[in-house]
Amino acid sequence: MMSKSKKRSAWFAGIGSVIKQLFGNMDEDDAIKYSDAIKTLENDQSKLATLMKDSILVTESTLSSLKEIIDQITANEASLNHAIDTLTQDVINITLVTDKLLMRSKISALSDIIESTMLTLSFKLEDIINAIMFSKSNILYPSIITPKQLFADLVE
Repeated sequence: MMSKSKKRSAWFAGIGSVIKQLFGNMDEDDAIKYSDAIKTLENDQSKLATLMKDSILVTESTLSSLKEIIDQITANEASLNHAIDTLTQDVINITLVTDKLLMRSKISALSDIIESTMLTLSFKLEDIINAIMFSKSNILYPSIITPKQLFADLVE
């Protein structure tokens, strides 16, 4: 049979079960179960806090990197805008220089035409002067009228 202490434990366990059912008191198994559940919750809460801290650190790091990237993009944009402005000014300057060179080329071409015309007029004037001088000596100068033209005029 059972020893006296085991009988008493059985009675207390039985009475404890009845009291537990009637009044909601905990027995030793319930205390261990709830204690383990509380420890698990505390561990989970600690892990959750650690994960939240890590998540915050990752978010802060990401935002910091994003800010650096945006700052770099802004600096690159300013640099590109400056380069575009410089290039635009250079194109305008090249256009002005090209227009000036084109104008000089046209003026040079006109000067060449005027020089050629002046030389032609100079030769004609020299021929006229020579013809006048020869006519004072009663000599017909051949540049005024060619011998063929003179012969043709005389024949008529």
